[in-house]
Amino acid sequence: MQPQLTQDNDRLGIALDTLEQMPINGMRVPGLSGTSDWFIYGNAEPSDDVKFYSPLCVKHIRKHFEITIPYLCLPAGWRFQIDQDGYEDVWYDETLLKSIS
Repeated sequence: MQPQLTQDNDRLGIALDTLEQMPINGMRVPGLSGTSDWFIYGNAEPSDDVKFYSPLCVKHIRKHFEITIPYLCLPAGWRFQIDQDGYEDVWYDETLLKSIS
């Protein structure tokens, strides 16, 4: 697996209204132009609703949830689930690759 680095000005989708809920989930999908391809949300099912996520530059993620930073180099098709108490799960989900094609 090759890391897929994000740039500070890349945008991600973040469900700001859910980030106080644990655990924090992240999933990276391929091929969205002008974005980091990341979607981050708290203790909820991911949503296809455009209003669920807000765009946020990667450089601002520290303000909202710094514990996600180490995972943002995972390539498309990967997910993570973490919490502030040290829980961590990282896995490959090929359905993320199929859902965009």
